[in-house]
Amino acid sequence: MKNTNLKKMLIAFICLICFFTCYAQTIGEHYYLNSLTIRDGLSQNTVYDILQDKAGFMWFGTKDGLNRYDGSSFKIFKYDRTDEHSLGNNYILALYEDVEGNIWVGTDMGLYIYYPERDVFEPFKQLSDEGTTIDNAAAMIVGDKNGDVWITVERQGIFHYNLQTKALRNHTLKEFPFLTSNVHCVVFDNSETIWIYGNGLFYSKTDSRRFILLSLLMVRRSLKVIRS
Repeated sequence: MKNTNLKKMLIAFICLICFFTCYAQTIGEHYYLNSLTIRDGLSQNTVYDILQDKAGFMWFGTKDGLNRYDGSSFKIFKYDRTDEHSLGNNYILALYEDVEGNIWVGTDMGLYIYYPERDVFEPFKQLSDEGTTIDNAAAMIVGDKNGDVWITVERQGIFHYNLQTKALRNHTLKEFPFLTSNVHCVVFDNSETIWIYGNGLFYSKTDSRRFILLSLLMVRRSLKVIRS
């Protein structure tokens, strides 16, 4: 009994030493947060998305313009009716850099691609397999392991663009008539299963044309397996 108590005391003492050692190390560390506002050159203080590209530039999508920051100053991109290669809309919702180094810009009225080598924007007006184009708010843009681009669009479901074949697929989710809200989130897990959330949770393999609704019953069964 005495040996057991002695072991417990020894373990507690070692844990206490580790705690104070770690705490002492963190005391000397200081983190400073600086803010960047319109006074620093930002076009608008409401920022919806942030991206760091391969060149190291920071991109900020705001309510009034796209901002590129080099660490000291901003370059602002906005719609210019005298320039056919300017950004077509100033309300920026989503940003994504593809494997080719081009910046995809989701706005509240369509999608644009910025080509750094030419320093131009082009509207993405490709026709999908459903005969649709991306016309509404592009709220989220992500990529999968194959380099394909996935875009959630208000009232239009999800678009999947294959960079290699240049084919655009529109998952309208029209087989789920109860899905009245927009797709809010898209995530890929380690097995490259795509998960989407609207007013329901859906999943699909990236090479599949079919999304499956994850029912409440399936969730409960999964939880039972985990608990057991």
